[in-house]
Order: sequence, then structure tokens, then C-alpha cells
Amino acid sequence: MVDGPGNGLDARSSEDCPGCLWAQDCPVAQLASLASFDPDTLLDDSAVFRSLQCIVAHKGLPIEVVDPSVLQLYSHPGAGIGPRRQEGLEDLRKRKFIMMPVCLKRHWVLFVYSRPKQRLYYFDSLKMPGFKKMATNRVNRFLDCVYGHNAQRAAESAKWMKSPLQGEKPDCGLHVLLNAEKLLLLAKRAAAGQEHILPEEPIELRRYYRRRFENLGLDVSPEDLH
Repeated sequence: MVDGPGNGLDARSSEDCPGCLWAQDCPVAQLASLASFDPDTLLDDSAVFRSLQCIVAHKGLPIEVVDPSVLQLYSHPGAGIGPRRQEGLEDLRKRKFIMMPVCLKRHWVLFVYSRPKQRLYYFDSLKMPGFKKMATNRVNRFLDCVYGHNAQRAAESAKWMKSPLQGEKPDCGLHVLLNAEKLLLLAKRAAAGQEHILPEEPIELRRYYRRRFENLGLDVSPEDLH
């Protein structure tokens, strides 16, 4: 995977955010990601990644979202770090926070790493202790590549964070987006009575994030799905 513009570790993103996030994605990939917002469907990598990028871009906070496919690449012990990837890591080290969505066994969770506190935070809408260890193993090598072993130790003691619990349907990706948005709203310390109210019922939540996803600047029409 070759590093691209914009996010130093994202081979697919554009420098323009959020309106041109799709600039280098083919129509087939766009349609597949859009379709993953349909009921009873697991959000795909691009749907989660692009949506998180959009959420972060609108909040104006020093947070970098890591592409799940890049995180997976670095989780393999034999992954090489070429000059361009190393440059991407250098850019990442300047950020105070890193947001890392992880999907394992068809379940999405969210990690957020705080560089100032050297602390890793973990959001899981199923709250499965065994899954936490497995997901943490994936971020360990990535954090080691970025920050060294101090970050790896932080990952081993990742702090559970409050998250709404999901039902039996594959809505975990929606909860990743919801948890990220709530976290950033809290970080912005919205004035009382001016908080942005987010839907939490799964069907409404899918509609809400699908609409926002469509506004990223798709090169295809949603009608092309039918």
C-alpha cells in the first residue's frame, strides 16, 4: 500500500476534507460503502473511515483518524516501513490524539490514543473482555511503530469507556461513529442547551450517518444501487 496525500497513512484520501474525501475512490467502492449503511449490514472500512474523518474535520481538533486497512497492515510483524510510510508516521507523531477504528470477526470497536497522557481509551458496544485483548493486540504494533514501547504499554492497559450497548444486529460500526461524535462534542465542551442531539435508535442512526456520508461528495447517485 502506498501512502497518499492528506492523511499521511491513507492511500485513498484527498487533501480536501470533507467535500472531496472521495476524490480517489472508484465508483464501485463508493457504492459498496454506501450500501453498507443499509439495515442489517455491517459498515465497511471506507464507510467507517470516511465518516470518522468527516466528524473530526467538522470539530477542528488535533486528531488523526487511522485507516483500518493501514492499521491492519502495521499489525503484522513482517510489515516493512519504507521512507514514505515513515514520513506518514512522523506526521502522525505531531498529533495529540489518534483515533483508530478496528474491525475483527465482524465487530467494530474504537480506540483513541492520547499522546499527552500516554493513555489508550477503548469503546466497545458489546463489552466483551476477551475481544478487548484481541483488538488491543492489533493496535500494539501500530502504536509501537508510531510512539515506541511506552505507547505499547499504554495499550495493554486500555481504559474501558462508556458506550451504548447494541442489540443483536450488526450495528457496531454505527456505535463507533456515535461514540466518536459524543467524545468530540464533549472535548469541545458544548454549552448547555446547545449540544447537537444525535439519534441513538439504530434505524434512525443509519439514516443520519448515511445522509452525512452521501454529503461527502459521491461521484455516483444512490439510485445506482437499484
